[in-house]
Amino acid sequence: MHIGSSVALAKGGEISPSGNYNCLGLIPAFKPEWLGSDGFRKDHGTNYAYQAGAMANGIAPVDLVTSLGRKGYLGSFGAAGLPLKQA
Repeated sequence: MHIGSSVALAKGGEISPSGNYNCLGLIPAFKPEWLGSDGFRKDHGTNYAYQAGAMANGIAPVDLVTSLGRKGYLGSFGAAGLPLKQA
């Protein structure tokens, strides 16, 4: 359930339509760049501690990996199994 710009967690995951619930905790709004390891961001020169891509056969296209890098994410292109001209 969203309360303003925070997220509430209700006991048992049940939230009544009237808003009456036993709140177990409240998480304030946060930015994605606040998540994860500062060391990861520093080591990889990224804005975010996230990695995306594919493992092999060029499943994630070059456009995806390029876009991730431009936005400050770590991306990988899985070239294993591709002909040398495509890798």
